[in-house]
Amino acid sequence: DEVLVAGQIELLYPYAGLYGSVVALSALLDYAQTRLEAAVVERLILGLRGDLYAHLLRLSPGSLRDRSAGDLIAYLDGDVNRLESLVYSSVLSLVDDLASALFYLVFLFFLSWKLTLLALVVVPLLVLAAVRYAPRVRRAHRITCRRVSAWMTLAETTPNALPVVQAFGGEGQETARFAD
Repeated sequence: DEVLVAGQIELLYPYAGLYGSVVALSALLDYAQTRLEAAVVERLILGLRGDLYAHLLRLSPGSLRDRSAGDLIAYLDGDVNRLESLVYSSVLSLVDDLASALFYLVFLFFLSWKLTLLALVVVPLLVLAAVRYAPRVRRAHRITCRRVSAWMTLAETTPNALPVVQAFGGEGQETARFAD
């Protein structure tokens, strides 16, 4: 070691400066990327919320007869939130994860191509497990959405009927309904 053992620390200064510059540039680019993504997604979501609300107002009154207010609120809010999550985090995360996986795959391939191929044998098993359990996850998600919808309906209707609930002493019953 010609730098530390010989006591020539000044040889490290250019490398430390280069490293600090790279870290600062990386932080600046990450900040700019986050701000740009947030601005684009916010504009997209704002437009989508407006379009969904306008669509809801144009529906015929009979088409909403079987839906409670909680259902409508849950679906509107849930759909917009899922889209926001998809656009904002899922797509960006997917691109980042794919780039990282490709980098590590190439790196592992150069270290040991045999070990890399052996590690890739489990990929089809993971895909098969994901495909097999996807219907169960979707079913659980639908059940959760129904429960959230029922909760939203109750939370929306009960405050409007609060004088009636209190007049008949139904606070305990309404609390129990809410807890279910």
